[in-house]
Amino acid sequence: MKHDKAATESTVLRTRKTLQARSFREELRAEDKRLGIFMARVRKSTGMTQRRLAKRLNVPHSWVSKNEVAQRGVSVDDFIKWARGVNANPAELLGQFAAEHPHAQSGERAASDSDAHGSC
Repeated sequence: MKHDKAATESTVLRTRKTLQARSFREELRAEDKRLGIFMARVRKSTGMTQRRLAKRLNVPHSWVSKNEVAQRGVSVDDFIKWARGVNANPAELLGQFAAEHPHAQSGERAASDSDAHGSC
């Protein structure tokens, strides 16, 4: 009986960690989507098409498209490159994005995530 209880507790802990990791990945994916929507909106406000931006940045059209529909995560370097491509200040755009999405700045959420997923 004691072995069964330990095995059950171990299974419960593994399941809980798996669910927490899945939830964390889903939150990151949602944030990627919000950033992509923001990037598309900014690009469109300049009157620039995806193809024109891609040509300006010397990247494939798919690079712009995949960033805007969150098929790939946007690195800091990619964001800076993209922002310069739309003639914008990367820091100002990041500040604008953060202001529009205040939940992304939540220190409490970040602290609980690091506790739940282990700190680096």
